[in-house]
Amino acid sequence: MADHAFSLHPHLQQTELFNYCLAHNIVPVAYSPIGSPGRPERDRTPDDTVDVEDPVITAIAQRIGVQFCMSGFNIVHSVKNLPAIH
Repeated sequence: MADHAFSLHPHLQQTELFNYCLAHNIVPVAYSPIGSPGRPERDRTPDDTVDVEDPVITAIAQRIGVQFCMSGFNIVHSVKNLPAIH
């Protein structure tokens, strides 16, 4: 079985790629599971949101007693996490 690391977090779910991996026995690995809140301004858009500041996501993480990057999204989808260091 192979794995594939790609940016995957609640605000960038990449559903088509995620489903392709599952359909072809490829384990999806969430690279940068908290998004990239510290990315340069040139890489941002006016509609950007920051996962670590999303009140719904932080409430879920607190309720189930886990750190943000292991919040409900990755637990429900059984996704491995590969943190990015920026």
